[in-house]
Amino acid sequence: MDMKQLCTRARWPLAALFVAVASSACSERSALAEAARTLTAIESGAPVTLPTVPLLDTNGDPYVIGDELEGRFGLLFFGYTHCPDICPISMAVVTNAVAMLTAEEQAEVETVFVGVDFARDTPERVQEWLDALGSTAVGLVGSRQELEEALEPLRVHIASPVERQTHEGMGHDTYLIPHPTSVFLITPDGVGRFLYPYGRFTAAELVDDLRTLMALDW
Repeated sequence: MDMKQLCTRARWPLAALFVAVASSACSERSALAEAARTLTAIESGAPVTLPTVPLLDTNGDPYVIGDELEGRFGLLFFGYTHCPDICPISMAVVTNAVAMLTAEEQAEVETVFVGVDFARDTPERVQEWLDALGSTAVGLVGSRQELEEALEPLRVHIASPVERQTHEGMGHDTYLIPHPTSVFLITPDGVGRFLYPYGRFTAAELVDDLRTLMALDW
């Protein structure tokens, strides 16, 4: 056997391995695409990667969203504790959904609430707010600069407060904070592919989606 024949034969196992790997990757993408068609969640047109800049949790410890959610499903919401409606309602739905999961399933899911009201969302305030909702979510806070740096990969921008007319029974420091109103669903590969727009999903639907995705090979 000459050298040319030897090299040709040696390349066959490598080629077969490449085909097998490529076929497996295509199969996984096909399975995800098929599953996505059955979900209540809306598939993001431009999937996002997770932040690698640390924020602080309510214990004062650094928390890097990209690291902590690695290999798990993440339910990520950006809001503020003085929010009059969207934030408590959305977090209540997520909290109810997590409670409906089995203990084994809950171990695969991390809920994260990021307080975007850098002036008032202190660690103590965020934890009290989550406790009042019965939520086991990780609460995160940061300065405006820290939040902007951490959330840039998610294309989430920290907006300035918007003044509104003070109503009867409301304090003079009441103001709205513009923020994303959707819940991000992060898959175990660290990508934000799916969204739950405010008011357009139930706890049961979220549970069904999680179980559908958990059945895939990540």
